[in-house]
Amino acid sequence: MIIFRRISFIFLLLLHLIFIASVGLNQEHSYSSWVLICIMAGLIGLAYYKTPRSETTHTAGDILIILFAIIGATTTYLVNLKFETGSVLAAAGIGLLGSFLPDIKKDSNILKSLPAAIYCGTFTGMTSPMLAEGIEFILISGSLTGLLLVMSKNILIGFGGKLGTVAFGGVTTTSIIMYLLA
Repeated sequence: MIIFRRISFIFLLLLHLIFIASVGLNQEHSYSSWVLICIMAGLIGLAYYKTPRSETTHTAGDILIILFAIIGATTTYLVNLKFETGSVLAAAGIGLLGSFLPDIKKDSNILKSLPAAIYCGTFTGMTSPMLAEGIEFILISGSLTGLLLVMSKNILIGFGGKLGTVAFGGVTTTSIIMYLLA
């Protein structure tokens, strides 16, 4: 299982660095922006290098994490489209509903992990309909988001932005796959 941890670790690192590089490409004439981007890239690399990593086994409960990431993504996307609430309000509502799942059975560790999966999925569901040309895109990116969330279970623990980064990875990977298949 160490290979999954390394793959997800490298994937998240590359995702951060590619995102920062894309910001730099939009600032091609600004020297100070490039200096700041290089500093940020170095700090991100250092943070990834210094982050403690531990090994865990994957369980059948991980399938539920993937499933609930898909549910969070699709419900957010559909609520946004059907009720025209806006993606932020749709994500907040779905995330709020998901936060009550552990109250069903307080001693269940599986139920305690599902709100984060739902909330991560809501970030995926916030994808613009201009990019996601249908529910199929959201289902695929929600699946990839859930898979990345499971694979990165013990990476960046306690760091802010992990769920958004994982969702960004799912949507970006789906976009690349769809582009290559078109």
